[in-house]
Amino acid sequence: MDTPAVAAVLGALQGTNKTFLYTSGVWVHGPTQGVAAEDAPLNATPLVAWRPAVEQRALGTPGVRGIVIRPGVVYGQGTGIPAMLTGSVKDRGAVTYVGTGENHWAVVFLDDLADLYVRAVEKAPAGTVLLATQGPGVKVKDAAQAASEGAGVAGRTAAWPLEEARKQFGPFADALALDQRFTSKKAEQLLGWAPRGPSLLEELRTGSYARR
Repeated sequence: MDTPAVAAVLGALQGTNKTFLYTSGVWVHGPTQGVAAEDAPLNATPLVAWRPAVEQRALGTPGVRGIVIRPGVVYGQGTGIPAMLTGSVKDRGAVTYVGTGENHWAVVFLDDLADLYVRAVEKAPAGTVLLATQGPGVKVKDAAQAASEGAGVAGRTAAWPLEEARKQFGPFADALALDQRFTSKKAEQLLGWAPRGPSLLEELRTGSYARR
């Protein structure tokens, strides 16, 4: 939880008209119904239930140019949450995913996210909230299949029931099982952002996660 740190920084910046860009995340939306945008109601999964209040503080502190970015699951350079898929092969001999795998992850390539940060700092108006996702979402089953091929285990995957995953991961398991799809048209139209990185499936199958 970064609430105290954000409060301290915003307290120091208040009245300076300086920029404060806060990294939130798509999990504040909870499960989406169809494809959602920034103005969709927030229904934060328990793991990040504290985060909407921090967003509001970042956006509402007087004399601060507050900006909030809500990235999807970040991938690239063989790191982040997708690395858990390939890493599960070592213990189980197959790529293991939480839940049924029918849910979608909203994702964003690391380099594209970095590009959005630069654009937001340079051009976004005060009070801007932006989703950062590539495409409408990736089905977790498809990601697991691609990770299995990349890991050289012949497409073997295994579902991990949510109730069992909670015993190890707690509320993080519920976050992994969220079904989320978003549009990032606001970032594209406001800032000219255009994600160009490889898809998550490409990265898992033949890119930075393959055979790690």
